[in-house]
Amino acid sequence: MADERLVYLRELAAHEESLAAEVHELDELARITAGVRERACHVVTVLETEGDERARLTGREDEAAASLVERAAELEAAERESAEAERDGDDGRRAEAARRLVRARDAHAAAGQLLAERRDGLAGFEQTVADARRDGPVIERRVSKLASTLQGRPRIPTAVAAVAVEGLHEVGPWGVAVRAALAVARSGAAAERDGALRQANELGTVLLGEDVVATSAAAVISRVEAEGGRHL
Repeated sequence: MADERLVYLRELAAHEESLAAEVHELDELARITAGVRERACHVVTVLETEGDERARLTGREDEAAASLVERAAELEAAERESAEAERDGDDGRRAEAARRLVRARDAHAAAGQLLAERRDGLAGFEQTVADARRDGPVIERRVSKLASTLQGRPRIPTAVAAVAVEGLHEVGPWGVAVRAALAVARSGAAAERDGALRQANELGTVLLGEDVVATSAAAVISRVEAEGGRHL
């Protein structure tokens, strides 16, 4: 009888280990699904708004370029005024011209910096668009591979696993449905694992004659074997 209980305890341990692995796998699938969905939504947003965003950023760059031209003209005028004040020899005029020159130089430098930043912003956007166009086919392949992984899994409804995703626009809603199915599947697997562990602890309590509260069925076996199972 004792041997039978040990055999059953080992069966529980194997079952619990299998369920723990399944829970981990479902968590990983949920993480992958979330990542693929997020990337797909990002690509769709970038490509859908590409024209408007490029126009906005180009307009901002043009504004900055025009401002730099104005500040350059102001700086040139301030430099002429400073030179004239030096020749004039009037200390008051010279001091005022020097202050204006400093302000003009600062304004010109700030305008140049702003233009550089806006050019960088436009260049960064163009890179984002290029990345999005490149990522599109990659994401579609990952979705196809993930869909194949989901098919045939006993805890994933066929209605979810068998959905064909046509284009990046469908990845968003598909990802939501898949994550919901994975969450339900994980809950079921985790509940089964908890049940197996509860049975293992109860059987360990019977075999040892004292309360056993282990975090895994394997730990229950180790304790039973280490203590020799006083009630075997």
